[in-house]
Amino acid sequence: MIGKTCYEMLHHQAIPCEGCYVTETLNKGKPVSGQRESEYLKGVFQYYTYPVYDTSGKVVATVDLAREITEEKRLEKEKEVVNQVNKVLASSLDVREVIKAVHAELKKILSSNRMTVTLIDEEGKSFQYFALEKDYGAEELSMGILYPTEGTSFKRVVETGLPMVVSDTAEYDTFLDQKLLKEGIRSSLVYPLEYKGRIIGTLNFGSKELSHFSEKHFDVLSQIAPGMAISIQNGLLLDEIKGSEEKYRTLVEGALDGVAVVGNDYRFKYVNQRGSEITGYQREELIGKDFRNFMDEESKKLVSERYLRRQRGEKVPPRYETKIIRKGGQAIDVDMSSTVMKDSKGNIFTVSFIRDITDKKKMEEQLLQNEKLRALGEMASGVAHDFNNALAAILGNTQLLLYSVQEEEMRESLKTIEKVAKDSAQTVKRLQEFTRKRARQELFKLDINSIIRDVVEITKPKWKDEAQGKGFPIEMALHLGDVPNVAGNASEMREVITNITFNAIEAMPRGGRLRLILLRKGIASVSGSLIPASGWMKRPERGFLSPSSRPNLFRIRVSD
Repeated sequence: MIGKTCYEMLHHQAIPCEGCYVTETLNKGKPVSGQRESEYLKGVFQYYTYPVYDTSGKVVATVDLAREITEEKRLEKEKEVVNQVNKVLASSLDVREVIKAVHAELKKILSSNRMTVTLIDEEGKSFQYFALEKDYGAEELSMGILYPTEGTSFKRVVETGLPMVVSDTAEYDTFLDQKLLKEGIRSSLVYPLEYKGRIIGTLNFGSKELSHFSEKHFDVLSQIAPGMAISIQNGLLLDEIKGSEEKYRTLVEGALDGVAVVGNDYRFKYVNQRGSEITGYQREELIGKDFRNFMDEESKKLVSERYLRRQRGEKVPPRYETKIIRKGGQAIDVDMSSTVMKDSKGNIFTVSFIRDITDKKKMEEQLLQNEKLRALGEMASGVAHDFNNALAAILGNTQLLLYSVQEEEMRESLKTIEKVAKDSAQTVKRLQEFTRKRARQELFKLDINSIIRDVVEITKPKWKDEAQGKGFPIEMALHLGDVPNVAGNASEMREVITNITFNAIEAMPRGGRLRLILLRKGIASVSGSLIPASGWMKRPERGFLSPSSRPNLFRIRVSD
C-alpha cells in the first residue's frame, strides 16, 4: 500500500473520490468526520481525518482514522423494518389485507422478488396458500387448495422446526421447486411460523438470483414470525366468525385472548370465558352493561375520541392499549384489537380481542431502563473516544513544540501541558474500562515530592493567574520533606492531589495562603488561611475538611 493513493487502494478508482475528506483536510487545515460507503470494501465506514503541520504551520499530511460500521447500519435498518412490519400487522386482523405492505418492508433487507404465507395442516402432510405477493407476473398455485408437503421444503421445516435455504431451485425436482424455476425463481427461503408450540405455516421468500438467501436473514425473521403467526390466527379466527355464528362461539370460547362483542350502544352482547377471567366478573354480570363503566377516566376519553373519529369517517387503527378496572378495583393494562362488523340483519357491532399485557408492560419498562443504561454506556464510550482524539491532537502538537522551543520557561509550560494531557488520557482510559472486568492494576514507585511539584505547576493558572485577576491573590507555600517512595499510579496520584488543591482554592474565595506539606509519617496536608465560614464538616477524619484550632485556618488531610 505504501506509495499508492488511497483512492487506488481502497476504492479502485483512478481519480480522488467525490467530496474527498482527505483533500478537504489538506485544503482547509481542519479535522473532518463523516460516513462513507465503499463498494470495493463492501461496507460503511465512519472516518476522521486530522491535519499534521510542520514547524512553519503548513499542513503537510493528514492522519486518517476509519471504523467500519456496516454491522451497526444493518442492525439499525433491520430494527426499523421490524418495527414497521409490526405496525403494519397491527393495522389489520388479516395478513392477506396487508401482505403487500409487509413484503415492501421486508424487501428492504431481503431484496426478495416473491413472498408467500402458507398454512400447514396439523399432521404436516399438506399445505395451502394463505397470502401471496410478488413483483412479477406468473400463474400461481390456487389459494385454498391443499397440496402435499412430501418432497418439499415445507416437509423438512415442519419436521425439524428450523428454517431452510434453497440455494438453487434447479437442483431439486419437486413439483414446487420446478414451478418456481419456471417463474425464474432461482433460490428460496422457508421460515417456520409457530403458534402455541406447533408449526402452523411458513413464511416463504424467493429470489431470481442464485444463493441469494443465507442464515444472516434468520435473525430478523425470528422477530417478525411470532407476530405473523398471531396475525394469521386472528385472520383465520375472523374468517370463522364471518362464516358461522355457532362456529364463532365454539372457537372464541377456547381462545387464549378475551373476546367481546359490543353493540352500537356500548353494551356487552357477548363475552367469552377468557374475557370474564380478565375482568374478574361473571359473564352474567357483564352482559347488557356499558363496557365503558369498566374503564378508568383516561380510557373512557380514548374510547369516546375513537368513536367520534369513526363517526367523522376517519380511519381508526383497530389496535390500541387501554386500562380495565377489574372487579375489586385493580387496574390492569390490556391490548385491544377491535373490528366493526355488521350482521345479517344490518345491526352494527364491534368484535374486540382483549389481551392482558400487565406483565408485559412491566417487562417493557425494565427493558427500557436497561436500554437507557446501555445507551448511557455507549454514550460514555463515544465521549471518551472523542476526548482521546482531542488529547491526541493536544499531545502531538505539544511534543512537536518541545522540539522547536528553546526558552526554558516556555518548555516548562509545555511539559506541564504534556503531563496533564497524558494524565487526562489515563482518566479517559479508566472511563472506558469502567464497565469491563480487568486485572489488578500495576503499581510503580512514586516520588511524592516530584508529584506535588507537578501539581503546583498544573494548578498554577488557578491559584496564581485567576486569583490575582479577581483581586484576591493566593500565596502558595511548599513544605516538602525527605520521604521514601510509595507504590501507586502517578497520573491517579496527581489527579487526587490536584482535586484536593482545587477544593482548597475554591474554599478561599477572598484569597489567602495555601500550604502543601509533606510529612515523613506519610501524611500529605493541604492547608490555607481564609475568611471564616459556616457549615464546616463535623468529622475531622482523614480526607474530610475540618476547622483547626485557629479560627481562620482550615486543613485537608489525606493518609497514604
